[in-house]
Amino acid sequence: MELKALRPILVDKVGTVAEGETFETNDQHARQLIAKGYAVESSEAPAEEKPQARRRNSGPKE
Repeated sequence: MELKALRPILVDKVGTVAEGETFETNDQHARQLIAKGYAVESSEAPAEEKPQARRRNSGPKE
C-alpha cells in the first residue's frame, strides 16, 4: 500500500521517510501507521497548499 508520511518514520527496507514523502509498505503495517496518525493513504493525502502572495497595502496613507 502506498502511504504519505505525516511525520518522519523509520521503515524497514526503505530507511527514514521524511514528512510529506510517499513510500510503499505492506497492508498490515500501513493500517498501523494510519491508526497511529503517522501516515495517510497517498490518494487521501491533502493537497499541498501554495503560499499566498502577500499584498501590499496600497490604501491612503495617514
